[in-house]
Amino acid sequence: MTLRRASALPTTLILAGLIGLLTYGNSARVALLGDGLLQGTRIEGDRFPKRLTGPDGAVQVIPAPPQRIVSAILSGDHILAALVPPRHLAGVTYLVDDPSISNITGLIPPSVPRIAAEIETLLALQPDLVLVADYTRAETVRLLAAAHIPVVRFHQHASFRGVMDNIRTLGQVVGAVPQAEQIIDDMRRRIDAVVQRVRERKRPRVLYHAPGGYTMGAETLIDEMIEQAGGINVARELQLTGPVKVQQEVMLSLAPDVIIVADWSATPGPQAIQGLLHNPVWQHIPAVTNRRVYAMRGAWLTSLSHYAVHGLEAMARILHPEALAW
Repeated sequence: MTLRRASALPTTLILAGLIGLLTYGNSARVALLGDGLLQGTRIEGDRFPKRLTGPDGAVQVIPAPPQRIVSAILSGDHILAALVPPRHLAGVTYLVDDPSISNITGLIPPSVPRIAAEIETLLALQPDLVLVADYTRAETVRLLAAAHIPVVRFHQHASFRGVMDNIRTLGQVVGAVPQAEQIIDDMRRRIDAVVQRVRERKRPRVLYHAPGGYTMGAETLIDEMIEQAGGINVARELQLTGPVKVQQEVMLSLAPDVIIVADWSATPGPQAIQGLLHNPVWQHIPAVTNRRVYAMRGAWLTSLSHYAVHGLEAMARILHPEALAW
């Protein structure tokens, strides 16, 4: 099988043709794939050409390192910036320039288009590789597959191991294996350093508090951050999994020792925690009484890339400042 790229026809004609194929043609199998049936990308081969098994299970041959890569996810922007030169980027997300959520503002030249994950835009860029995740709309992934565009789909990001697997897979696909392994080795070294320093410390009970009353339960990267930083995620006491909205009364009943608040401002500061510190109903909670309510940069807390290690280190310094005075 050879690699085929989207034609130079107008995007509207390409999209109309793909929808027709998905509805009536031989690609009906792809149209039936919902979110739950799409999978992560697999890559085989130490040298090019390589075999890529896409989210729909179809196999494509990648003859050489991709030259027109489009990232439809912010974590993809972050990882690509460390793996490939900007000239190989045909598009990155519009979020890459937002200092409240991006860790790489200013690193991607303005000549690289900023996009949203809309199928018309993705096809118009005529990419030879597109990065998506399990939270990308399934129909977008299906249409990319129907256009025979190679797709890397991140589907493991609830742990540092999952993030490392994503970095390794992308490094293999774009021909940047040494760079990817260097990033992974650096992540492991820094994570191990934190774990060793807090191992014998008393573990405070920690509540992650996000806007809208959300917290993070088990099977999330923030849960792993709390545990490896030397804390106990109180959301686990409620047997919560994933991101969950929790009533304020329930949060209060958990009586955490420490509260971590995500700060989404462009210039992080103490304003993010003022609402909790001065809210009368929170005054009897140990974290508030002892002034152990902290704002952390949201771009570190929710990064699904190697930048999440910055979040782990910052959290460990909050929970155990005496052990991480470096």
